[in-house]
Amino acid sequence: MKKRTIWLWIVCLPALTGITVFMKSVETRAENFQADIDFVIGSPKGEFRDNLDRNGYGLSLGGLFKPGVSPLGFGIEFGFMNYGHDSRDEPLSTTIPDLTVRVENTNNIVSGGLILRLQPYRSFLSPYVDGLLGFKYIYTETTIKNLGSWGEDEEIASSKNLDDITYYYGIGGGVMFLIYRFENVDENIGSLDLNLDIKCRYIIGGEAEYLKEGSIRRVDGKVKYDIHKSDTEMMMFHIGLSVVF
Repeated sequence: MKKRTIWLWIVCLPALTGITVFMKSVETRAENFQADIDFVIGSPKGEFRDNLDRNGYGLSLGGLFKPGVSPLGFGIEFGFMNYGHDSRDEPLSTTIPDLTVRVENTNNIVSGGLILRLQPYRSFLSPYVDGLLGFKYIYTETTIKNLGSWGEDEEIASSKNLDDITYYYGIGGGVMFLIYRFENVDENIGSLDLNLDIKCRYIIGGEAEYLKEGSIRRVDGKVKYDIHKSDTEMMMFHIGLSVVF
């Protein structure tokens, strides 16, 4: 787990540092920057679908920069998705059977990467095409929580049962619908556009190990993990808000 965490930082930090330095080095221009927040539905495909047989749900945050009047823009995007959850009430230990706690297992995907966008124009209806490249961090976490009217859902302890990291790349398209334009926001921003943003993407994910609902079992008093391994292809559906300024 420590090695994977180190690699996670190695992938993230150079990209974030480089983009931050570039953003600070360019002259701020109106209509050149975009910030997004989306609700996301992920539908696994291929062997990934055979193993999971359910959709994932989450959120994504992104930012985009278009230099000058160029139709090309680039940016970054980070997302969190849950693709499974189960819980049960158990005695804290065999020696203390009268103290019951809630045990929760959650299966999650954290992703982050780069976006290259082709968007010829921005108007009331603004279509675009995206190219994507990044990483996925897939993990299953077990959390123990208090029960009772006082301190209910208070976390006592948590641990990762399994985690893995892999790459992804993909292509997608979308359209932005202008909701409202704020004119003369301040002396640096001439106008600010609030848009409804709808997009669909096909993501090719690398091979990874992961757990799903029901993968953690107790057999003869011992914990058994049913580990799955496959490529992680997904069809992603986004709907959210974007602010262009």
